[in-house]
Amino acid sequence: MINFDYIDYKELAKWTSKEMRSYPEPLYINVMADSFRASENMPMTCRRAKCLDDMFKSVRLHFCHGELLLGSWIMINDCGSQKKVLKRNIDYLNTIGRRSFVGSNDHQTIDYPTLLEMGLGGILKKATDSLNKHSDFKKKTFLSSVIMALSAISNHFVRWSEEIKVLAENCPKYKDLMLFQSKMLKKLSKKAPETYWEALQLVTFMNLCVYGCDLRYHMAFGRLDQYLYPFYKSDIEKGILTEDEAQTIMDHFFAKIADDDRQVRNIELGGVTRDGNDAVNPLTYIILEACKRVGKPGGNLTARINTLNPDKYVQKCVKVIKTGIGYPSVYNDDLQINALQKWGYPTPDARDYCQNGCIEVLIAGKHAPWSDSRFDTPKCINYVLRDGYDEIKGEYVGLRNCKADLSTWEGFYKAFKDQVSFCFDLSINICINEMKKYDANPLNFTSPMLSAFTQDCIERGLDICDGGSVYPHDHGVGVMGIGTVADSLAAIKHFVYDKNVWSLDFYVKMLDDNFVHYEEERKRIIHETPKYGNDIDYVDLLARDVAKYISKISRGYKTPTGGNILCLMAANVNNVWSGRETGATPDGRLAFEPISDAASPTFGRDKNGATSSLKSTAKIDYTDFPAGNVINMRLDPSVLKGDRGEKSVVALIRSYFALGGMELQFNTNSKEILEKAMVHPEEYEDLVVRVSGFSSLYVNLDRGVQEDILARTTHYSL
Repeated sequence: MINFDYIDYKELAKWTSKEMRSYPEPLYINVMADSFRASENMPMTCRRAKCLDDMFKSVRLHFCHGELLLGSWIMINDCGSQKKVLKRNIDYLNTIGRRSFVGSNDHQTIDYPTLLEMGLGGILKKATDSLNKHSDFKKKTFLSSVIMALSAISNHFVRWSEEIKVLAENCPKYKDLMLFQSKMLKKLSKKAPETYWEALQLVTFMNLCVYGCDLRYHMAFGRLDQYLYPFYKSDIEKGILTEDEAQTIMDHFFAKIADDDRQVRNIELGGVTRDGNDAVNPLTYIILEACKRVGKPGGNLTARINTLNPDKYVQKCVKVIKTGIGYPSVYNDDLQINALQKWGYPTPDARDYCQNGCIEVLIAGKHAPWSDSRFDTPKCINYVLRDGYDEIKGEYVGLRNCKADLSTWEGFYKAFKDQVSFCFDLSINICINEMKKYDANPLNFTSPMLSAFTQDCIERGLDICDGGSVYPHDHGVGVMGIGTVADSLAAIKHFVYDKNVWSLDFYVKMLDDNFVHYEEERKRIIHETPKYGNDIDYVDLLARDVAKYISKISRGYKTPTGGNILCLMAANVNNVWSGRETGATPDGRLAFEPISDAASPTFGRDKNGATSSLKSTAKIDYTDFPAGNVINMRLDPSVLKGDRGEKSVVALIRSYFALGGMELQFNTNSKEILEKAMVHPEEYEDLVVRVSGFSSLYVNLDRGVQEDILARTTHYSL
């Protein structure tokens, strides 16, 4: 590689950013419609594989001269401009249908280790052998579609190889590199990779294929430092690769996914191996350094931190975090493994988990695609106060006539739990009914390409969503607003039941008026009652109990394919949207304001410092929430200054995990910078912030999301 000319990763990142912002969403409508019309005599699973092949054949090949890894997320087909034709084709494709997010379409990690071990040719042979073994017509038909999909991918590699070879003749500066890449892609169309560069090229290309031409999103890379390390180690030992060269290729990888705000492709680092040993290796540091150098929001980086991992690794994570990009989030590896074991996953697989999408947890290469929904917990308190009436929707939504005795705190709290049970059932059954639309006739909604790279679909001869995967489709329920709920319950307990200051009827009057004529009372609520996030058991244990209760309820449900209904403490940006649908709450929050974010305290109400805030959140039993968790924390840049500052954050992370906390993610941009960016966005186009589960360009976010990030408590010391 050292003899090749190639573009600097900084220039590649700039090019990627420019192209990302100048291209519209990919359009495939006409190509897909024409393909499906031409295959109406074929089984649906084969029609889907043929459509995939037709898209691979027609998509534009988009690349940057001098990049070290080929393939493009910009997979745009020529769709024409006739609106009548486009409308007719959209209507036709609606009759074909495809799985929705809730119907288990995306948010998954394919089996990259097996792909690298066997190569496309090996997996194609595996599918052919399985086809010859099975006699069942349904299975043979499905496996035929898998073979079609694999052949389509292989041919797409060859197409790239041939085009790059032709283009090389008119590009003398990068000719040697492009001819080398042409040979590499031709080889990878059939054979397994043998080198680090080949392995990363195959991984990059396949990820782009899976989400680009198969119309999916948030398809994770999984444990990149684990499955790439054998190739890196072998090349280093053979003397055909230096550490600097490996770094350069990885820099190009991160530059390639830079600024792709539409795709959250999580990369997992560290933790432990399947046999329980420290998984941090030299490649782990190379990946972290590449993320730090490129400094763009594309992708997503999650650092599993285990008690076996060295502090050097955790400090390297902090060095990346302090740049302000919000990567990586840090995860309590010991606790997450325990949570998965508690929910029945075998220990080796529990150790091999990864974050998919933003923070959703699954077993890479063995799970059907993930889905999730939100549960607006704060509304349940208001339903108790109004007999199930939703003051925003203007209709009865919650449980009515529950005959609860609200004269005591115990009676009120029981009524709240009854509302939670009732509303949870309503919410989850909406999702289950959506799933049933696809699971009732899975042969019409197969995923041949995704199945090809998921255990054990080929061996079983079954689609990933039809019993082929080792683990069926799990659905996560995002428990919204635990801070708002705990603070609201504590306020009612304090003012109505403990101190007898107000009646419930008076409380409802204040909420109905949105505290307009009750400003003094609102000040008392905000300042006198204990708040979640200050290490006060009075309110913290309410948060813990509510969380445990909801998790217990979820165990009573299954997806139609037998998967788990799991809870997670994560909001993405839904705490903003949920707040816009929720009236004033008893904690003093005004109507339509954001509710509290994920498992974090309500921003601005954790007054006793970072340590107290984290002690509060650590009281929740996160083994009840195996699907993913988020704690957002903003540190002033001065906190991370120098080696001493970095080590203090390392100690903070270690201490929090020892207390039982599950996840932390940090914003380290100052409040002043964020305020300036809102006033002069044109001057801060490249400002990256951690949102919730992902990072993004701050100026591209919805104004409400920007304000929610700005409202986060800034900690100036640890």
